[in-house]
Amino acid sequence: MTPEIKIWRDKLNSSVAKIDDIFEAAFLNAQKVMDEDALTAWLVGADKIYALGRGKELILIFLDEMPEVVAHSDPEIIPEVAELAAHLSKNAVRGSIQPFLATLPHVAKRLNSATSCVVGCA
Repeated sequence: MTPEIKIWRDKLNSSVAKIDDIFEAAFLNAQKVMDEDALTAWLVGADKIYALGRGKELILIFLDEMPEVVAHSDPEIIPEVAELAAHLSKNAVRGSIQPFLATLPHVAKRLNSATSCVVGCA
């Protein structure tokens, strides 16, 4: 991991060991479509997903998939996705968080705008 990427990794509060396995590739993908503010939002969103306490896989999916979602929509979608995941968790629809996060890139690509999906789904 390069020193620059390590600085970004250190901003992430999660200690899930598997994050280190995917972080560099996920960060490089994110860096292609996000500015510094969006990268910060991406990490804040990942921390929010992790704080839900719904397993390690959710944060990995979020980190890996959000760059593609942003590529087809707008960086403003990042906190909205994290908020919707929190809403699903809070309202006993926990089993739907993983499929939501995993399919959102495909939906965003298909619609060419994930914003309309998230807004329409909430």
